[in-house]
Amino acid sequence: MTNTDICNFLVIGVDTTFIAASAKSAGYNVYAVDYFDDVDLQWACNDYRSAIKHYNGESHKDRSTFFNPKVLLELAKNLAEKWRIDAVLLSSGLDDRFDVLCELNNIAPILGNSPSTIRNVREKQVFFGKLKELGIPHPKTVVVKSVLEAKEAAAGIGYPVVIKPAGGFGGIGTRAASNPTDIVKAFSSASKISDKVI
Repeated sequence: MTNTDICNFLVIGVDTTFIAASAKSAGYNVYAVDYFDDVDLQWACNDYRSAIKHYNGESHKDRSTFFNPKVLLELAKNLAEKWRIDAVLLSSGLDDRFDVLCELNNIAPILGNSPSTIRNVREKQVFFGKLKELGIPHPKTVVVKSVLEAKEAAAGIGYPVVIKPAGGFGGIGTRAASNPTDIVKAFSSASKISDKVI
């Protein structure tokens, strides 16, 4: 596929307004799927679907749609049934859902990194091991599963440290820790998002 073959983009993620607006201003037809139903999105695309809907200026959501990437995928399939989609542009929120990324790639090719490339980068132990093997400088990184492991890793690395979920997006659950007491709070926040913590 060449750039001249692409006329219709599907933009999908938690917040798609800026990507959709950029593609629209570049002259493409844009179909978007987002989580928040931003008012700006309706002007940035030809058609869109949102997990959360606004009625009379208020946000209303069904609890079953609380950040469920499968809901975004179903909305994307709905748009793809109605419109020809030439390529997919990803926003944040689907980074750790390789099943969803693969299904999106079946709707139309994802521009940028393939689902397998995204998976390789998101598997932190593999990714940081590859950086080390290639001699690429990066922060000291340890994947832990308990507060005790986190405290031991922080003592070995040296304070301050950043604690974050191994999965997730947008900085959710990411905290700085300057001492063992901070580790407990930070680990609690990160472990709510992912069972593996960095």
